[in-house]
Amino acid sequence: MPPRAVVVLLLALAVWPWCATAQQAPPTPADAKTPTPPPAAPTRTLPAEVLRAATFLETQLTKTGLVQNEYAKAHPLRGAKTALAVWGLLEAGREPKTSPALRRALGELAKKPTAVRPVAMRMIAIAAWDDKRAETLLQRDGDWLATAGRDGAWGLLPATDAKFQPDNETTFWVALALDAARRRRAKIDPKLFDALGTHLRAQQRPDGSFPWRVWAKPQRPPRGSGAMTAGAIVALRSATPTPSKASEAAIARASAWLAKRMSLSTNPNKGREQLPLWRLTAGLFVEHTAQRILGGIDLWSKIGTTLRREQNPDGSWGYDADIEQTAMNLWLCTRATRPMFLAKIRHGGRWQPFPRDLAHACDSLGQRYERPIGWGVIDASDIPVDLSGPRMLYLSGSGRLVLTAEQQLRLKHFLQRGGLVVSESANGDLQFTRDIKALCAKLLPATPLVPLPKTAPLRAPTTALKTLPLLTASNSIRTLWVHAPGGLSQTLGPAGPNKTHAAFDLLAQLTAQTSDQLRWFTTPRHPWPKPLRVGTPKRTLRLARLEHDGNWNPEPAGLERLCWRLARDKQIRLQLVPVRATHLRADETPVCYLTATTAPKLSPAELTALDRYLQSGGTLIVDAAAANTSTMKWFQALATRVGKLDTLSSDEQKLLLAMGPYLLPSVRYRASSPIKRSAAQHKRPPLDVARIGKRPSAIFSHVDLASALVGYPLARLDAYHRDDAIALMANLIANLSPEQ
Repeated sequence: MPPRAVVVLLLALAVWPWCATAQQAPPTPADAKTPTPPPAAPTRTLPAEVLRAATFLETQLTKTGLVQNEYAKAHPLRGAKTALAVWGLLEAGREPKTSPALRRALGELAKKPTAVRPVAMRMIAIAAWDDKRAETLLQRDGDWLATAGRDGAWGLLPATDAKFQPDNETTFWVALALDAARRRRAKIDPKLFDALGTHLRAQQRPDGSFPWRVWAKPQRPPRGSGAMTAGAIVALRSATPTPSKASEAAIARASAWLAKRMSLSTNPNKGREQLPLWRLTAGLFVEHTAQRILGGIDLWSKIGTTLRREQNPDGSWGYDADIEQTAMNLWLCTRATRPMFLAKIRHGGRWQPFPRDLAHACDSLGQRYERPIGWGVIDASDIPVDLSGPRMLYLSGSGRLVLTAEQQLRLKHFLQRGGLVVSESANGDLQFTRDIKALCAKLLPATPLVPLPKTAPLRAPTTALKTLPLLTASNSIRTLWVHAPGGLSQTLGPAGPNKTHAAFDLLAQLTAQTSDQLRWFTTPRHPWPKPLRVGTPKRTLRLARLEHDGNWNPEPAGLERLCWRLARDKQIRLQLVPVRATHLRADETPVCYLTATTAPKLSPAELTALDRYLQSGGTLIVDAAAANTSTMKWFQALATRVGKLDTLSSDEQKLLLAMGPYLLPSVRYRASSPIKRSAAQHKRPPLDVARIGKRPSAIFSHVDLASALVGYPLARLDAYHRDDAIALMANLIANLSPEQ
């Protein structure tokens, strides 16, 4: 071996132990506690068609920052394909921090403006970029667009060009761009929007449609199309966020024209021409008008189904992998597959005093929580009673509230099965507040609307909420109804990401609460099974429902869901028997269920009758709703009076968890439960028993069962998992009841 190599080897051997020691972590003291890392925020799983399309578009971005097959340098549309691709990728959740190709594309879009339509498209894309630099670029391009039009109309080339020729398609893109810039706090002259609205209203044909080519009387109007008509509606809403009679009349006529010719397989009046643009404007029509169903077609559902069927294997759409069509369809798929969390109710009165209030609210919520918040409009006759749709309903209006008896019943079922209603009287309308109070008293007689105290947890996060007049109805487990008598919609205007009005703060609090700290957006499953017709049941069980003077039935839908699940899963019929304690008989109802949000209110005669029921062989299941401690103290007194307080033995645990009708090897709790339990605690539910001799005559659950049986998500409540609550309750009833 050469001498030089020997020296290098010796140096390496001398340095190696020091390097190995330096790379090791310092020793941890024996009494030191390793901090538990915070749980990762729930992430939304995107549909397969969105992931395929986003991957395809990202691979089309070249090292120059432009997409492949971009328009030539001399073409007035150069940059439009890249802008649309960036818009689609940002809407699909791609981050510039983790995507070098997307960073290069954003750098290319930041160049100085040249032609109108590409500038408008890139403004729409940059507005979806969560970066402070976006505001500077939007202001620059907005100022340029303000000088590039003439009399509220824009063309491919700016108005200063000798070849300036305005068209309604470019005007549509400019309206979208200016509205997007205004939402990102760019200073856009209001007169520009006024001129744009005036121009669009003048372009409407007598039949209500809008053409592509700009025309003026006494010329014969060009032929209208679905793409331009829907685009004009979107542009009018973008130009006039506060409704005006002239714009609303034009929008109503255009919507009626679209409803008569609604089809997503062809562009109305144009066939296959501009079909991708027509579908895009149809999706934007839903976003800007809050009208999801048009001409008897659910637009989002139909668009999603159609695009999934037409997508190419590589994730693109169209012949020869059309970049523009793929980018538009990616945006549509992202919006169409977004679960609807918040919905406005269309009732018989004046239900939409401010048409864009919910859209602005969800935009602000999405920026706060860094995830899209889906919203829409549903008719009062279509309120989902099984929580298969939105978790929150928004009831706005002024004047009389008009709901039929059937609509009121659907609203009652929605509330009982875990839903929340937020209502507001636009501009403080007193009549609407009176009607809301009367409706709430009719639907929820045990929980009327009362003023929310200033010290309530709902008001805690911000000072703005402390002074907002609010009325709430609660069943002591969750909030069922929130009403703002002074109104919310008038303050839910266009907002940037830092909007801090009390109305936004209120909806943000309610969203976090009812979505179980945003976990609903990851897995928006609804807990209610479809009722099935079951033949002759294999077994019939009877359960007494103990009535008392307190809040004995805070969640009436919980046992209803239990009956449905038993009938569907196990062919077991569960009969519920509401009864007072003085009428309890162990031979008729061997198992009795008691729920309370505070200590149960039973008279001395009822306590004596309850003791007699237990002594004669009956079994009582006690549920501390909302995990309250008052019910626990009441149960301890009951156990001392009739026998002794104890815990379940291992054999009894096995009987309850493994002997059916459901197999329950371990017990799960809500993910957001404030109590963290070890693995051993998950093996057995926290149940206490009151024994008479060796027999468990009463069983007490420290963890909430009432809300878990209903199955709705709710933050910061110690309760069982919705499926394990069903299994635990079914096993208790079945194994404590004698075989027939």
